[in-house]
Amino acid sequence: HSLFDILDNLPFPIMVKDIQNSFRYYYWNKESAAQSGISSEEAIGHTDYEIYGEERGEKRKIIINVICILYSIRINIFDIYK
Repeated sequence: HSLFDILDNLPFPIMVKDIQNSFRYYYWNKESAAQSGISSEEAIGHTDYEIYGEERGEKRKIIINVICILYSIRINIFDIYK
């Protein structure tokens, strides 16, 4: 099994964004599709604006980008203490 096979079968939504490509979705698991009503084919390669429209896309972008930044900081802190 690949990592994506495992992630695809988890019982909660997992979305991965490509931070080097305008935060476009790179991965969207089955539970993300089930809860949002948006298939992985509709999400992957698209931004929040393209998926949700301007107003809702801006709100999602801010929330998810903050999470990405916090996660990045956490990784950097762990790297310091290795």
